[in-house]
Amino acid sequence: MAAIAGIIAKQQPDRVDLQPILADMRHRGLSVHTLISSHSIVGTVGQDDSYVSSAENGKIVVVVDARFERRAHICAKTGLPKDASDAQLVLAAYRKWGRDCPAYLDGDFAFVVVDGAQVYCARDHLGVKPFYYGLVNGVFVFASEARPVALYLNLPVNEERIADSLCFPLEHFDKTSTFYRGVNRLPPGTHLTSNLFRTDIGLWWHPAEAEEPACRSEADYTEAFCALLEVSVGECIDDGATAGSLSGGIDSGTIVGVASRIGSPLRTFSCVSEPGVACQETRLINLAIERMNLDAFTLTPSEMHGHIGACFERISLLQEPFDCFMIEPMLINMIASEQGFTSLLDGVEGDMLHSLSEGYPSVLMREGLLSLGVQGIYDVWSKVYGRETFLPAHIYRHLRLLGLPKSLKFLKSVKNLFMHPESSSYDSLISKDFAQSVDLEGRLETLRETFNGGADNTQDMHLRAVVHPALPAALERYDRTSALTGIERRHPLVSKQLIEFSLKTPWRYKVANGWSKYLLRRAGSGVVPDEIRWQVSSQENSRQFVDEFIRVKAKEMREAVSDSRHRLLPYIDAAKLEKAEGGDLLQLFALLKWLENQQ
Repeated sequence: MAAIAGIIAKQQPDRVDLQPILADMRHRGLSVHTLISSHSIVGTVGQDDSYVSSAENGKIVVVVDARFERRAHICAKTGLPKDASDAQLVLAAYRKWGRDCPAYLDGDFAFVVVDGAQVYCARDHLGVKPFYYGLVNGVFVFASEARPVALYLNLPVNEERIADSLCFPLEHFDKTSTFYRGVNRLPPGTHLTSNLFRTDIGLWWHPAEAEEPACRSEADYTEAFCALLEVSVGECIDDGATAGSLSGGIDSGTIVGVASRIGSPLRTFSCVSEPGVACQETRLINLAIERMNLDAFTLTPSEMHGHIGACFERISLLQEPFDCFMIEPMLINMIASEQGFTSLLDGVEGDMLHSLSEGYPSVLMREGLLSLGVQGIYDVWSKVYGRETFLPAHIYRHLRLLGLPKSLKFLKSVKNLFMHPESSSYDSLISKDFAQSVDLEGRLETLRETFNGGADNTQDMHLRAVVHPALPAALERYDRTSALTGIERRHPLVSKQLIEFSLKTPWRYKVANGWSKYLLRRAGSGVVPDEIRWQVSSQENSRQFVDEFIRVKAKEMREAVSDSRHRLLPYIDAAKLEKAEGGDLLQLFALLKWLENQQ
């Protein structure tokens, strides 16, 4: 794990010390390096070769945080030796292709090129590597975390984002906002150019323009998908340093199984229920361990007690309050790090990247494929929900997605007999005055209008999922929590080539007879038990670990919230603050600690 940071200005800033910025991110790396030129101060936290300055009159400076794939291919294209550093690779790519260079790079990356008076930045296609920046009075500051940028530029807290953290859907309101006004995230798949007076951002990744696969049959698509997945899994593995995070789901199980198939068996880490507690996910994890003959470490809620103190400390250091419920990943990260691993493979996010959402039958019907759409409604009810939902309510939902709510209001009244109506944002902890001051209802409405529009066809539907802000939000959350333990989360399913292949795959191979992630299920053939590959739904056990953490630390959190209630009252309903229990109490504690850390 590494981090990058830099201060770039045409005139020498009053403060030239980058150390406070780097020190604020020291948990991301083991050492600090600073490079100073006539117009820039650029630094990295991490390995010695993670930055480079060109020898061309000292005019080009490159700083990079990356895990590049297909390195040999890029080295051959640019004339570099195979052992070239990441920064040397970026520098060569920039010299050869200029602003188009990110399109020729595969993997996870965030980098900055200072070329004379111009600053050029780029971020990988889905935002695995973080990148934050701010430009104030001709001073451009960037870093792998937002707070160091805000502290250096003396930028205020963004209260709209505080409101977002108290109303879950708004975590993915957009791809740019942060908890500080004037600090932005560089959106995934984009590049930025700045002359230190303004910034221009453009897309370098256009997933819809991917080439059509040269496949004709289901067998062809399966074989091609499996080949790409095996390459991606292999690229994510550092021998002896990489382990696997194993849940009972299809995604992580397939990744672990593919790793074994290509000759790189992984030690796995899983959180499971207590013996005797019925839990489908735990049963499937144990089944995977036994049938796949895995070298596995499992942790139960009672066994987590030795790590609760360290987990509690990390909750107090969270970069964003959104992360407070990431108890299970934090535990896995800490234990894997203690056992000497530096990276973990996980299965984020197969549903959005390699499948269609459960609303696809409505899109088929909109395309005129009426019989296939009707069959799809039944298939989703059967395969996704295991026939456990109320069928008329399920049908009504799909008809609404089709765009016929007014003529079918009578069905809504039937649905409401069995389902609770949608709740208001004021049901959260947030005070009404604060919600109104940031126009919370307006933000929710903007979110609905922007991202819930009807797709024209199934490929458009898939594309909307791939570019949805929820994906980088999830990846950034994993990055932030992993950074606190020195672990790097790697995501084989996020491979650019794999995503582009899935986008161009016919819909019937993304969801076959209602089976989501159809090609991914087939990719596990021979290495993943069929009971896991063809499961209908999976009950998660992560809530058990959150509940146990809260039970053990409730008294401390309640006392902290009570003692510092004055910090929370500008944002929180006073009556709800006094009565907060469970997850609400954890949210309040995380927000309180975040507010304290801004001093």
